[in-house]
Amino acid sequence: EPRHSHCIQAYPNPFSGSLNLKTYFARGSSAKILDVLGRIVRIIDFEAGAQQSTIDTSGMTPGLYLVSLDGYPACSIKVIRR
Repeated sequence: EPRHSHCIQAYPNPFSGSLNLKTYFARGSSAKILDVLGRIVRIIDFEAGAQQSTIDTSGMTPGLYLVSLDGYPACSIKVIRR
């Protein structure tokens, strides 16, 4: 089941291979995936007009992560890698 805040959606969650992110903003933006220590694990750039991206999560260790939409501090969601 997709999990989402009011402005970003992440699915599947929990994930094991790839992670799909969808933003509800029409203009280009970027998002960061942070580990529990606040370290940036991935940076995702949404092209202008693009609202969805599939992220290859190989190399990410199992655990809890935070996906945060840049410029919108309230736009974040917790995801779990199995």
